[in-house]
Amino acid sequence: MESLYTKEMLGAAEAVRGGSESIFEAARKMYDDLAKAGEEHSADMQKIYEDLVKAVESYPAGMRKIYDSEREILDYHHKISLISAREYYNELTRLRDEYLEENTQSWRSATLELRKLQEDMEKQHLGSLQLANERFDSEYRSRLEKRRARIQQELDLEKQRLNAIIAGINEEIAARRSLRADEDADDKIRQAEQRVHDAERSLAAARAQMDFARDEAAKAEAEKLVIQREGALAAAGESLRKAHQDFEDQLWYREKQAEIDETRSRVAAAEAKAAADSKNAEAAVKQQLRSEQAERQARAAEAAQTAARMVAEQAEKNAAAVAAAAAAGAVMSSVTKNANLYVTYTNAAATSSQVAALLGKALDRL
Repeated sequence: MESLYTKEMLGAAEAVRGGSESIFEAARKMYDDLAKAGEEHSADMQKIYEDLVKAVESYPAGMRKIYDSEREILDYHHKISLISAREYYNELTRLRDEYLEENTQSWRSATLELRKLQEDMEKQHLGSLQLANERFDSEYRSRLEKRRARIQQELDLEKQRLNAIIAGINEEIAARRSLRADEDADDKIRQAEQRVHDAERSLAAARAQMDFARDEAAKAEAEKLVIQREGALAAAGESLRKAHQDFEDQLWYREKQAEIDETRSRVAAAEAKAAADSKNAEAAVKQQLRSEQAERQARAAEAAQTAARMVAEQAEKNAAAVAAAAAAGAVMSSVTKNANLYVTYTNAAATSSQVAALLGKALDRL
C-alpha cells in the first residue's frame, strides 16, 4: 500500500499545483480511491488522509518560501545588472506561475507587479525609441549639413579653378593685345621716322636744286619746292612726335590700369578678410570672454591667497603679542615686588609696542 499511497499523494499534489482541483477535493478523491482499495485499512487511510490534508494545506506556504527565496536572488541579480529588465520580467513570471497558486493574494500581487514592470519596460522602450529617433534626426541633420557644406565647398573650389582658367585666358588676351599694340606703335614710329627721313632727303635735294638753279625762274620754282618739302618734313616730324606720344600714352595707360587692378585686388582681399573676421567674430568674442573670465578668476584666487596669508600673519602677530604680554606680566610682577610698584595689567591682548612701552617705564623706575 505504501507505493499506492505515494503515487496517489503525488497525483493529488500535482492536481493542486496544476490548479485543476481544490486542496480538499484532491484529498477527498485520493481518500475515496484508497477506501475502495481496502476498507480494512480505514484507520490507516484516515491518518493518511489527515496527513495529506496537512501536507496539501502546507504546500502553498512551502511554495511561497521557495518563491521568496528565488525572488530574493533574482532581485539581487537584477539590482547588480547581471540580468536585463526583460530577463528579470520573464524569470519573475516563471516564479509566479511555478510557485504561486492562481487567484491567491500572493499571485495577484505578483501579477500586479509584473504588470507594472511591463508598463515600465514599455515606457523605457518608448523612451529609448524616442531618444534613438532624436539621435537619428540629429545625426541626419548633422550629416546632411556636412554633405551640403562639402558640396558647396567643392562647388566653390571648382568655381575658383574655372575662374582661374578664365583669368589666365584674359591675361593671355591682354598680353596679346598689348603685344600687338606695341607692335603697331613701333610700326607707326618706324613709318613716321621713315617719312621724316624721306622728307629730309627731299628737302636736301630741293635745296641743292635751288642752289644750282640756272635762272631766276628755276630758282623761284626751286624755292617753292623747298617750302613744300619743308612743310612735308614738318608734317612728318609732327607725325613722328605723335607716334611717340601715343606710345608713351599707351605705356602710361597700361601702368595706371595695373595700379587699378592692384587696388581692386587689395579691396577684394580686404573684403575677404572682413568676411572671415565677421564669420569668426562669435568665436573670437567667446574666446575673449573666456580669457577675461580666467584672468578675473586668477586675480580672485590671488587675492584670496593674499588675504589668507595676511590673516595667517596677523594670527602669528596676535599670538606673539599674547606671548609677549604674558612675559611682560611676569616681568612687571617681579619689578613690582622689588620696587614696591603696583602695576595692574588688564589688556591680555596688548600689542608688542605697548608691552615695550610698559617695560621701558618699569625699568626707568628701577
